Amino acid sequence: MQTDKQNDNTQLDQRQTGGKIKWTKNKYEVILAILLVVILLLVLFTNKPGRYKPFRSRGTDLVSPYLTHKLAPEFLDNVQLDLPFEMVITQDGLNDIVSRIGWFDDSGKVTVSAPSIVFRQDVFYIMATVKAAGVPTVVTIIAEPVVDNGMIVFNLRKVKFGSMPMTVVAKRIVQKMIDEQMADVAEDDTQKRFWKALLNNEPFDPSFTVYDSQIKITNAKIEKEKLTITILPIPEK
Repeated sequence: MQTDKQNDNTQLDQRQTGGKIKWTKNKYEVILAILLVVILLLVLFTNKPGRYKPFRSRGTDLVSPYLTHKLAPEFLDNVQLDLPFEMVITQDGLNDIVSRIGWFDDSGKVTVSAPSIVFRQDVFYIMATVKAAGVPTVVTIIAEPVVDNGMIVFNLRKVKFGSMPMTVVAKRIVQKMIDEQMADVAEDDTQKRFWKALLNNEPFDPSFTVYDSQIKITNAKIEKEKLTITILPIPEK
């Protein structure tokens, strides 16, 4: 009888021990799987897209020579004729202009740096490095704009953090960041109107005052590494 009882206890201990070993093994597998997922998400989040190549401005001028020596003279020569005209803006030239502009205040918890714009057939990419809580990632905004009834519709296609397409979530985060950065900026400010229209797919009125001249962009064509716009001077009333 005693021997049978000892055998029963031994079997019970073995079952309990076996169950514990099995649970411990499963627990470690779950933890390992979670770690792998976290690492994968972190890699995707911090991955730098191949298209992201921020422009390094030559010289120390605060204003781009491409703007002052190329675009401005061409614009002023044509706008005074009061006739529609075309201007071609190169990708490198635009990035030289953009790289010298302080887009956002970088003194807060979230900083934005190294903006870059890429033109591909009918599509443009706006990219920049965003650092929050010490973790940098490249935010990419992809849009396929069209001009419709005198308004530009940006047709936002995708917003990505690193290599992760997170359009809905990322759009909200970017919008919140812009709202905070531009809280004191007037609602009719061109840059504020642009971001609002882009992120919300709202029609954007491409009417501007440039060098004291009223103009409207009536057409835009995006090709690889260049943007061609048609400008209509608006006579003073």
